Amino acid sequence: MNTPIEINNAPAIVERFGFWPEFGDDEISEIHLDRAETSLSFTVDAIQYAEKNCQILFKCKSIKRLSIDGFNHQNVISKITFRQEDDGYLKILVASSFGVQIQCSCKTASVSILD
Repeated sequence: MNTPIEINNAPAIVERFGFWPEFGDDEISEIHLDRAETSLSFTVDAIQYAEKNCQILFKCKSIKRLSIDGFNHQNVISKITFRQEDDGYLKILVASSFGVQIQCSCKTASVSILD
């Protein structure tokens, strides 16, 4: 998959893994909502990549639309996709194999590696 250029700090993920992953079979371990920033943060346990395992923090700011469904004790990702919407917002979809599914439209998004 190509690096989503609309995600701040995306090159750090490519540098870590050698490519931009879809995060299939990784898990969301934490979700945080902040009403002051109208932001969503979620932590992905990237465990499918041998010695490069890590946690990745996704942060979505200035949220316009948000749907979170099915959060439970195990939240396995099918894949994460990004799409620029006609109104300039970024749509992020976290498709689920089991557990939580997230749909979010935001002005900006970023990723950071938590070691």
